[in-house]
Amino acid sequence: MAKSLSEISRGVDIQDPFQIVESSGIAMTPVLLPGHLYYLSHDPGFQVNQDLIPFDRQEYNDNIGEKLNITKRPYYDTMPIGIALNLNNENYCSILNIKLMSPQYRRLILESYYMLMNNKNNFIDPYVTDDLKTVKVSIKDRMKSQSYLEPFFAVTESFISKVVNANVSFAVKNYEINSIKNVRLLDWNTLPSIYNMGITSQGITFNSRIGGLAGVFERFESKFF
Repeated sequence: MAKSLSEISRGVDIQDPFQIVESSGIAMTPVLLPGHLYYLSHDPGFQVNQDLIPFDRQEYNDNIGEKLNITKRPYYDTMPIGIALNLNNENYCSILNIKLMSPQYRRLILESYYMLMNNKNNFIDPYVTDDLKTVKVSIKDRMKSQSYLEPFFAVTESFISKVVNANVSFAVKNYEINSIKNVRLLDWNTLPSIYNMGITSQGITFNSRIGGLAGVFERFESKFF
């Protein structure tokens, strides 16, 4: 019987997310494979400060075309870690940012995703050992096969929302590919570490009225169901 991600992840140390990226991330070109986990560094081309970030949609709408021109969300993350989503747009990539979720919801999403993609459909298992410790086929070799890539092209924002039966849009952002400075793939063997990873606000700028990362967790969870 296939194991759940929670079972596989038992006993895995809780680490700082960027320690996981540094120790296990594989440097990649800024072309993200949908359905795969990545870290990326994003440079918007100007200094991001809290004055540029709206607190809510009304504030954004009242100031559109003026200073509030970054995002409709009350945060901006230049160092996201998460699942790449298929946008079908060669100029942009899209990330479901799991840094913006409390451990409870991050684990729920990753568990649900793993259950569907691997335990139900066996899209991951042929390329990594059952305990997710060792990659058996390199990502370079996997990318040569359309049979490997094809199932992951279905992984869009709406696909993830259906998988977890919830609205995940609050944690999704599109990034212009030309503004990405650094991309690292977190391959299937890092799933247990990502499942158990610690909490960090590194790279995130918050609207001062949101209440930091705890406030983002609260707002994300209020939109989750």
